[in-house]
Amino acid sequence: MDYKYLTNWFDSISLKEDIEINGDYFREDLDFCCKIVKSKNMWPGYKDVVIPNFYNGKDVVSVGEEAFINCNSLEVVIIEQGIKYIESSAFENCKNLKRVYLPNTIESIAYTAFLGCDNLKEVSCIEGMRRFECGWFNFYTNNILINIPKTVEEIEFDSWYGLNLIIDDNNPTYKRFDNFIINKKTKTLETCLSYDGDDCPVDVIIPEGIKVIKGARIPVVQKELIIPEGVEGICCGAFDLSGYIEEITIFLPSTLKHLEKGAFEYLESDSYKVKFVFQNGINSEF
Repeated sequence: MDYKYLTNWFDSISLKEDIEINGDYFREDLDFCCKIVKSKNMWPGYKDVVIPNFYNGKDVVSVGEEAFINCNSLEVVIIEQGIKYIESSAFENCKNLKRVYLPNTIESIAYTAFLGCDNLKEVSCIEGMRRFECGWFNFYTNNILINIPKTVEEIEFDSWYGLNLIIDDNNPTYKRFDNFIINKKTKTLETCLSYDGDDCPVDVIIPEGIKVIKGARIPVVQKELIIPEGVEGICCGAFDLSGYIEEITIFLPSTLKHLEKGAFEYLESDSYKVKFVFQNGINSEF
């Protein structure tokens, strides 16, 4: 694909605080680096753009606030290695943006960087990335495909709604099992990806070999839920029982050591019953 390099437009322009280049702007914030700060003409007509990492002897480290806001022609954006930050509303309301390639140098993406990119379908992280935050794309509910390379060692799951994480089979830390994301090293069920409407499973099956179930908000619609042997801890918000059923029996393993308050979220009503059955024969109803 013949991508348009922004650096092709940097001809015979003298440096100043705000550098006008064919109607487009860079600003030098530091002595040795600069950032894209504004797109005056919204880069008209360009569908595929490569964000450069170097300009006039200085490293480009950031795509600035509102740099490409309302650029409806954009369809593909490749951000070169070396760029660390994507700031607020950098690509806001780029209605036709479909695909973004992130470098492994990215450290921070503002929560509103891609707000309003309704057709964004895929984000590919370049090999070498060590950390990924789901919150970078937490405003979007259009089931964005996120390709996680084998080099990612840490995923922040605070906000994951609307994301479809595909994890490299060779990643030594994480794997995907059905809609669960599992940390293989700690044997932790980290989160449960969203189910769309009728796609919510009839029976949730927790995989074997798990020690801890975090606040994954796993939707449960069956009348019996079995937590497998080996599970030692269930954290607050692990299961979402609200709005689906009025009565459920939960079978807890003998290995359970820690059960946080709110681990099983459900609607509080006189008709709603949750029954716990322990391996030692003790029953408890709430």
